Amino acid sequence: VPYQEDLAAMEADIRKAKKDAHAVILVCHWGIHHIPRMIPDYQPLYAEAAFQAGADLILGHHAHVPKAVAVHNGKVCFHSLGNFMTSKSWKEEDSIYANRFGLAVDPDPDFINLSHGHADARRSMIGKAVITRNGVEKVSFIPALIDKKLRPEILKHGDPRFDDAVKFMEWVSEGYNHKFTVE
Repeated sequence: VPYQEDLAAMEADIRKAKKDAHAVILVCHWGIHHIPRMIPDYQPLYAEAAFQAGADLILGHHAHVPKAVAVHNGKVCFHSLGNFMTSKSWKEEDSIYANRFGLAVDPDPDFINLSHGHADARRSMIGKAVITRNGVEKVSFIPALIDKKLRPEILKHGDPRFDDAVKFMEWVSEGYNHKFTVE
């Protein structure tokens, strides 16, 4: 449940920013860690309030896996972009995340200590927006995977991992208004 005081403060900040900006992009540190598809009830409420107040795009992060992309009256909310990069290898015991949350253990032993022990934590994406004086005109994403050197590897159309990434995003976005096309 949103804290009403926080919600009101966010809405006021967005309205104020909207007076001076062509586009207002809200970046939210939010979400439930590691579990694909699980969006806490407060996130869609905050997103809708932000868009009503004048936000043009929401970029969510912190959940360690990509999550739903939702369109609210033509405005896009990335509930989680995933990890764009990782700055350290995780300790072996951190693979407890996989067991604790019932996640599929990463089958590549080189990644077990890099991704909290589960493969979906290697998934990532780059949110992309075309922004002009008229606001946000187009929004898309570029799928990526974290490589063995902890860097994002951009996936290209034609790579089976690209197709898998798009399928994954369709799956995590089920139940949310969205439409993905590959260009």
